[in-house]
Amino acid sequence: MAGAQLYELNPDYKNPGSSRPAIDAPRPAILSGMAGNLALQLLGLPPIPGSCLNLSQQLRVGAPVTFASLHPDLEPTGDANRNRLSNFCEYALGVDPEGDTREDVLPRMEGKTLTISRRMNAIDITMGIEISADLESWHPLSEGVTYLVESSEETREGRKERLSLPMLLGKVFFRQTFEQKRED
Repeated sequence: MAGAQLYELNPDYKNPGSSRPAIDAPRPAILSGMAGNLALQLLGLPPIPGSCLNLSQQLRVGAPVTFASLHPDLEPTGDANRNRLSNFCEYALGVDPEGDTREDVLPRMEGKTLTISRRMNAIDITMGIEISADLESWHPLSEGVTYLVESSEETREGRKERLSLPMLLGKVFFRQTFEQKRED
């Protein structure tokens, strides 16, 4: 998108100005090392094997969308298809909230690998992944710190990622969270 600022198109990242933010900050800075996987994303190619920066190819440079622009007649907290997922949650997962239920986009755990799906072209979504041992205390996971992206594939609706959790011990619970950012 000509003339747009990279941080405006990627609100999940924080412009550090002249400071040097921690790599595991809740809103990290965009790093120059992310450019390689961004270029491959624009070419429709998978990420660089073995890379760890922007492996999920989540940086945006194209025109973003919002829930309101795609679904102007739907209430975000409603459930248009009556599948017990909010309209916004299905939009954030990358599926049509008025369409058939899509079980394949829901998070699932297999051994030490967590598979998640998410929309990649939206500016009104903050996604998180949380872990709990007791379903009461939830703690956020951070890419490169508590999990590694094992594989990432582009889907028609967004992106499906397989996350490796190498330090996982015992029985735990996971949840994928989506927060709707307010438009200014």
